[in-house]
Amino acid sequence: MKTRNYLFLSALCALMSFSFVACDDDDDNKQEGVPTSVVTDVKFTDTDKNASKIAGTVNWTAPSSVKDITKYVIYLSSDGEGKDTKLGEVEVGTNSYTIPENTDFASYILVIAANLKGESNAIAKVQVTDFTEEPVPVIPGVYFMNSGKWGSNNATLDYYDPNTKELKTKVFASVNGRGLGDTANDIMVYGSKMYIAVSESNTIEITDLNAKSLKALAPKDDSGQPQSPRYLAAYAGKVYVTLFDGHLAEIDTTSMEITQKTKVGPNPYQVREVGGKLYVANSGGYNPVQDSTLSVVDPVSFTEEKKIVVGLNPMYMGADSDGEMYVVCGGNFGDVKASLQRVDLKAETSTSIYTDDNILMGMAADKLYVIHSQNDANWQPVNTQFVSYDTKSDTETSKNFITDGTVVEKAYSLTVNPSNGDIYIGTSDYTSTGDMFIFSAKGKKLNQLEVSGINPMGVGFLK
Repeated sequence: MKTRNYLFLSALCALMSFSFVACDDDDDNKQEGVPTSVVTDVKFTDTDKNASKIAGTVNWTAPSSVKDITKYVIYLSSDGEGKDTKLGEVEVGTNSYTIPENTDFASYILVIAANLKGESNAIAKVQVTDFTEEPVPVIPGVYFMNSGKWGSNNATLDYYDPNTKELKTKVFASVNGRGLGDTANDIMVYGSKMYIAVSESNTIEITDLNAKSLKALAPKDDSGQPQSPRYLAAYAGKVYVTLFDGHLAEIDTTSMEITQKTKVGPNPYQVREVGGKLYVANSGGYNPVQDSTLSVVDPVSFTEEKKIVVGLNPMYMGADSDGEMYVVCGGNFGDVKASLQRVDLKAETSTSIYTDDNILMGMAADKLYVIHSQNDANWQPVNTQFVSYDTKSDTETSKNFITDGTVVEKAYSLTVNPSNGDIYIGTSDYTSTGDMFIFSAKGKKLNQLEVSGINPMGVGFLK
């Protein structure tokens, strides 16, 4: 209260003393006199058979003392904390409230004690299950693979439940009593098993869908040297993994053994199946001049048939329904920038779609998502663009596929859920634990989670 208003306020308090116990100009005391008690044992069962609608009676147990309570206020809440929609209120002594038919669904119902002074800060809540005549589709769980810092042996695996929005961290270590290893590079769910390539530990972890290790493969060459597994793919009941010494290996999913290997190009990254053939991106990353080819491997004879020339340093790939391949080529991190190439596999020709310092790519059906950026003088990404591209019409469909204004900085990985189009963007500063942003196919943020490790690099979708 400013000095010049003090005398006026004192006089006003005196004049109004017949109707107010006190006159206080301190906003911090507005909650004085509100109830401190909270109801317990809140229960609710939805009786509305329509999806995304609720109805029924909320019941609760009153506090042991209700002397400072005159009513209870009932709210809908999306997160169990915020008072999103007020449903109504009942007088003290009534310990139930009936929600009418066709009320919009919310994840929680709140019951709050109140009086003339205001509402209690203590909230009682119950989580709502939407009852329908038809089962509500359940979104399967998702695994986040955090690569960790190279040479630090700190790769981790987290599990996310999209239905409850609960994140369980370091589940591999929790289930198996040991760490995942040094530099997890790729993750894939196939059938009843999950496969994780851990490059610097030179292992391929094969687990069940609860992340319980079933077997750890350690591929080696003829001289006994580790071969550093990098990326995974599955086709016709087999799992394929690139080995950084220039090989592609086949894993039998029943015996969980490497059954054969074939020579491809130098330092291969991703492998993808298109039209019954396996395509391997040969980066040549350890060479003075990077490679620029895709090896074409016949999975039956398991031999390399030929190579297709694309851009310099091919690394990541995806294919559309027409069998065209989209390849991120890393360039040479100098005068040749990274590029996203569209490759006609039949004509064996490629066309550059985007060129920039950094490019990430994710695909779902015939929709391509691309994050590309420039590097500033300190090699930090600037001028980041989040574009979407329709592969059927070969046109850019959006300059920003994030439609709700969410800001994502230092994007490190981009993955799209093939079942529903949800977009997962991992972020990293290379030194601290990263975040995983989750967006709907319409570009609305569904969640943002702090994962347990550095460099969230892969996402494994349960089916």
